[in-house]
Amino acid sequence: AEYLCGQFDEAERRFEELLGRARDALDKAQVHVLRLVQYENLSRFAEAARIGREGLRLFGVSFPEDEEGKRAALEAEVRAIDALRGQRPIESLAGLPVMTDPQTRMVLRLLTDIWSVAYISGDSALAFLASARNVALSIEHGHTEDSAYGYVTHAISVGPLRGEYEAAYEWGRLALAVNERFADQKRRAKIHQQFNAHVTL
Repeated sequence: AEYLCGQFDEAERRFEELLGRARDALDKAQVHVLRLVQYENLSRFAEAARIGREGLRLFGVSFPEDEEGKRAALEAEVRAIDALRGQRPIESLAGLPVMTDPQTRMVLRLLTDIWSVAYISGDSALAFLASARNVALSIEHGHTEDSAYGYVTHAISVGPLRGEYEAAYEWGRLALAVNERFADQKRRAKIHQQFNAHVTL
């Protein structure tokens, strides 16, 4: 409410107060999500990415700081995705079960929210790494509404990274199918924008 009223300093104070009252990692992560969104809307993209990484570390998820390390980690994530998918067609992943673990669901939420701020702040390696981790976790543990955003942003990196443009299109189509399955209006505009601006062209 403070943020929506333009009271940004007061909202910042409230975040610290909320963190002090948080009972567990999930509570703390929810505060990080709110803070990340506020920073994104204030165009404080690098700070928003930092907050997202802090939230992920609550669940033991961390990424390298240096560019070379991030690119190596991305290659490892892509290989993990290949191993998890096996011989299944990409489109068949639309039928994966719904993810139930609340901590893993929160990790996907943070990975989704960190993508745009990392990309806009010039850290495309972190953005692509976040989407690859989103995809790997979705295949391994099942889908949430945020899986669709992971698939469509993964499609953006698969083509240029590996020259697999047909597969990139299939990942994008999977994103649309998963979004439709959950009837998720919250992410729909972003997913369709990413698909039409970066995948179909």
